[in-house]
Amino acid sequence: MNRKGETVKDSYEYHCWKLRSDLLQNNPISLNYPYNSNFTLTKDMTQGLSSIWTDKCGFKKEDEVINFFCIDVQQKVMDYFTALSEENGVIHYYTKSYKENKNFTPDEVKQLVMTSVEEMDFSRIDHQLFHMIFHLSLNDEQQASKKLASL
Repeated sequence: MNRKGETVKDSYEYHCWKLRSDLLQNNPISLNYPYNSNFTLTKDMTQGLSSIWTDKCGFKKEDEVINFFCIDVQQKVMDYFTALSEENGVIHYYTKSYKENKNFTPDEVKQLVMTSVEEMDFSRIDHQLFHMIFHLSLNDEQQASKKLASL
């Protein structure tokens, strides 16, 4: 995704524009990274990031449990997002909603996709982190949901 001369900020903005364009054209989110692959977070990947994710989230179907990594609301990452939310309405809304509900609804995902380009400042690493953590977490949940549906 990073073309010659493109900055990290440009890459994040392109990702947002692509997600929005696909949403408006009724294309599935699965056309975009990380949703367009079988990528999932693993214990090895998150070992040093236990202040962000926990693998204690999951779905249950009959006797089968499918766990996935989700944002751990009891960890420092939520304090970090809470501090960021004081200056950004998008981060505020999603941090508050996630603390209360422990997930993102399809309507919330659509709203984030529609507002990210204008509301997020991707020249800031903290906004980049929020975007990345949001999408990696949502992808892990969706991958677990696919596994459950195939049982």
